[in-house]
Amino acid sequence: MELIPHDITLDFVGKRHFFLALSTVINAAAVVLMLTWGLNYGLDFTGSTLVEIRFQQPTTSSVIRNGLQEQGLEDLTIQDIGRDGRMFLLRFQRREEGVGETWHAVQAALASSFGESFELLRAESVGSRVSGDLRRKALWAVAFATLLMGVYIAVRFAPRFAFGAVIALIHMSWLSSVCSCLSRCPSTCRC
Repeated sequence: MELIPHDITLDFVGKRHFFLALSTVINAAAVVLMLTWGLNYGLDFTGSTLVEIRFQQPTTSSVIRNGLQEQGLEDLTIQDIGRDGRMFLLRFQRREEGVGETWHAVQAALASSFGESFELLRAESVGSRVSGDLRRKALWAVAFATLLMGVYIAVRFAPRFAFGAVIALIHMSWLSSVCSCLSRCPSTCRC
């Protein structure tokens, strides 16, 4: 079985102006998107607290938000991660007090709203100084890896092909960042 016929001819060079214009439009839109939305940094890069809880009975994020309203948690996001409305991720900006004190305050607020019908699965916290340092190191690592790949391509291929390959490498690195921005998936250090 043959998926692509051997005698196929595609005029890539003849269509270069169209694809150059399309690439320019996509890259311009990507620059605007990255400047307006930016990347959705995960817990590791933002210096915030993450709490995962499981309820015995199904509930909604609005009920949880109402129960935690008096705590004054900055940038509180509540994400339903279970299929049955029982598991939730709470993410909020880290307060000046430690993660233990913050968790006890959150636990007390949840206990006053839900009784003892929930359990803590995990609580993580990253400080702003650590997260800023981690973000800077991650950006340097990506830049250094891209530079080394570009050097390898430039040495490995003939000069007339190497320039285009290096441009393609930078273009694809840029577009993968834009796809991450569009998907709004958090960027973290975890594999």
